[in-house]
This record gives sequence, C-alpha cells and structure tokens, in this order.
Amino acid sequence: MTSRRWMIAVLLTLLAFAIGGRHHAIAADGAQQLPVPAVAYSARLAGDKQRARLIVDFDKDVSYKITALKNPKSIVINMSRSVFSLNKDATDVPKSFVESVRFGTIDAHTSRIVLALSSSAVVSRHKFRTLEESNRRRLIIDFVAASDTQFASVAREEAVPHDGAPVEMAGPAKRAPGRKFLIVLDPGHGGIDYGAMGQQGTAEKNVTLKFAEILRDLLAANPDYEVRMTRDDDSFVSLTKRLDFVRSKKADLLISIHADSLRQRDIRGATIYTLSTRGSDRLSRQLARKQNRTDLIAGLGLPELAAPVNDILIDLTRRETRQFSKRFANALVLSLEQGVRLISNPLRSANFFVLRAPEVPAVLMELGYLSNARDEELLKSRQWHEMVANLVTRAVDDLFAPQLAEKR
Repeated sequence: MTSRRWMIAVLLTLLAFAIGGRHHAIAADGAQQLPVPAVAYSARLAGDKQRARLIVDFDKDVSYKITALKNPKSIVINMSRSVFSLNKDATDVPKSFVESVRFGTIDAHTSRIVLALSSSAVVSRHKFRTLEESNRRRLIIDFVAASDTQFASVAREEAVPHDGAPVEMAGPAKRAPGRKFLIVLDPGHGGIDYGAMGQQGTAEKNVTLKFAEILRDLLAANPDYEVRMTRDDDSFVSLTKRLDFVRSKKADLLISIHADSLRQRDIRGATIYTLSTRGSDRLSRQLARKQNRTDLIAGLGLPELAAPVNDILIDLTRRETRQFSKRFANALVLSLEQGVRLISNPLRSANFFVLRAPEVPAVLMELGYLSNARDEELLKSRQWHEMVANLVTRAVDDLFAPQLAEKR
C-alpha cells in the first residue's frame, strides 16, 4: 500500500471513530445526551473588609472561568454544568466587600456563581484541588479589597444578562440542619386497581407493596433517612393524591415502584424511568399513557395537568431536580447491574404523572414485567425482593453520600 493510500485509510478510520463517538452521544429520541453534571454540595464564604475566601466542594472535576464585571459590580464564576445542593451557609455573607451570593443554572452546559460586590475587590489567587482524605474536589478563590481604579482595569463593561441571572434556590436534596433525608416510596396501584396481572395470577399491586415494605425497612435502618409511603396497605390512592403527598412532605427523593405487563412477553428485566415530556422511545410512551390513566379504573377522571408557569425560579428548580433524578437513575442502574437482569437500554424517560413534582427528584422503577413468565417467578420471591432492595438502598446511599460526608 502506498503511503498516500495508507494515510487515507487512517483518516477514514479516524472519521469512522468520530462518527461512532457522536452516535453514542445521541439518545433514543434523537436528543444529545449531556454528561452527568458535577454536584456542588458544600459552599461557604469567609472574610472581612480586606480579604475574603470562597470555598466550594464538588463531587467531581469542573472547569471554570472567573470574570469581573463593572455593571453591576460583581465577580462571576462560570463553570461546567453543575447542580447546586447547598445548605444555608452557602448564602451567608460575612461583613466584607461581598454583598450577596447567588448561584444557578444558566443553560444546558453552564452554571454560575455570582458574588455581588459592595466595594471594589479583585481575585488574588484561585486553585482547584482534590482533597487527599476524600473524593471531594475543592475550588478555592481568594479575593482582596482593591481601589476602584484597580477593579476597573480588570473588569469588563457588560452586565450579567438579566435573563440568565442565577437565583437563590431551594433545590432538591437541600435540608435544614439536623433534618433527615426524606424518601417517599410509591407502591403502584392498590385497592380496586390491581395493575398488571401475571399468567399465574400475580397482581402488580401486591408485588409493589411487598417490595416497598422491604425497601422501607432497609432504608429506615439508616438514622439519616426518614421513609414514608404513599400507601402502606391495599388501598386505592389516586395519582393526584400521590403527587400531593410527595410535595406536601417536601420529599428529597421519590421512588415509584411498578411491575407492569407488555404485549411483548419476551421482554423482561428492570427498567428505570425519569421524567420527560416527550419520552425516550415508543415503549416508554405507551407505559406512561397506561399508568397515567389508572385513575379511570376507580371511576375518576384523568389527572389535571398543571398550567405552565413562567417563573425562572421554578424553571431552574425543575432543571436541578431533573439532573438529580438522572444522577440517581444512573446510580440505580449501576447498582442493579450487580445482581438484576435489566431490560435493553435500562435508562429511559417518559411523561409519568407521579414524577411531575418540579422540586422532588424522582424515578419510576419497573422491577420487571409480569407478562414474562420468568420475571413473574422472580417477582413472587421474597428472597429476590430482599436482594433487589439491598441494591436500591446502595444506590440511595451513593446519592446522598456527599452531603452525609459534609454533615460528619
């Protein structure tokens, strides 16, 4: 082969890899899959009128850029996409040249921290490092008081865009000091609503309740968790009441539990769903439509959809919540892989009504499918339930581990 042909062959191979790499970044519904964001789970500002230091702890590396702006006078830290799960200390401001601290999501790729200044200050140094005693990544930024002339020499003229300004947010998984993480388990169906039925007569409502009880007991053994259930007996609870329960309790996490049936009896394995209005695939959309109509069995109408709210705070909170939901879904799949058969492409999304609380991270978990004979056998087994519940508990622990580490 001539050198020219060899070079062409190499280029074609590299092109094929590039196209393949982009292909794997595309979801089933054609949308680009974004990388899992970092989680900022601790932040604090300390200092006086002469010096100040901002410390932010993340669970993974982030890229960042610091900019001083003249209008309004502020210092802005733009960073790669991050989710803020911060306590009140993050917005406590000492008596310094920093007037307030805000943080939030700017777009699909960028998050931002804004320090509004009451007087001029400049960055003296900054660093990003890994703490040796833990898996934390720590961003440290030091500021010093400066003259207006010094500040003007490094600041840019443009203002922080109003439509992209971050706001202080309650956010998912944010707790008052001393409060336990509240986890709500939602056993699907119940009462007059049997849900799916297996070929051997196994009712979905019984499977979901039995599994939820086992999972509840495992989670409740952790002193950092409080566990509630949308139903703890064979009673019917409407979708609206389930959602109202989750929101009224200000839950930190919702796990809705199901074991549905499909026309394709060869499909089996667990599936994890997060919320999306479109749905990742046809099967997911079909299941969501089916679940959203369960109230009709009890003679109720379809649950009403909330009117769209044009509020940046709610919109940002919804974005943060979805990122937490996806983060937990990923952790759940990784844990379940250790002992559970999973459906092909187990991470999916659909417009399930019960997942629609904008401030509560939530997943819907299909333990398996009662339409499949092998799955039905497993879904009747208490030993199998206990094994799966242990794997789910492990994923919950992984989700809350960063904040629990900070608490200790």
